[in-house]
Amino acid sequence: MDRRVRLGALGLMAFCSTMAAPVGASSPCVTVDLEVAYAHARYVFVGQVRERVPSTYEGVPVSSDQAVRALYTLTVVEEFKGTGAAEYQVVGDLAPPPSPSVESGLVQVGEGWPLELGARYLIFAWGSPPRVDPCPPSAEFKKAGKTIKLLRRLGFQRPGR
Repeated sequence: MDRRVRLGALGLMAFCSTMAAPVGASSPCVTVDLEVAYAHARYVFVGQVRERVPSTYEGVPVSSDQAVRALYTLTVVEEFKGTGAAEYQVVGDLAPPPSPSVESGLVQVGEGWPLELGARYLIFAWGSPPRVDPCPPSAEFKKAGKTIKLLRRLGFQRPGR
């Protein structure tokens, strides 16, 4: 088989496998307008990680050797969208995303993930149970300054926080 045909077939298989990945699986980030991301998010807040419990994709606690994700409890530092709760629980990655590789077709989707205990993050969470992934606009707090300022400027900050 011609080398170009083999490479094309491998590329098509890699693309199809990423499209068929489970809902909770890591995938390449897509740039999303901040206002669109805000409109579709269930929660938007700056939070500090208080607890991390190994879980399934659905956030159900399991033993560490079976876990693929984690159920994170974050204390709200500043809220932009939500119910006004002092804490939120979100499901997120337990292991870091895969490193970039031409051979595998994988793309790294973020730094600082999984969420570290005691660290602060800007969280955009979607779905039920609420899920967060390492793609922008979610970010480590120290890298989210511009986004946080824009959220404030757009008037998305909830009073009292």
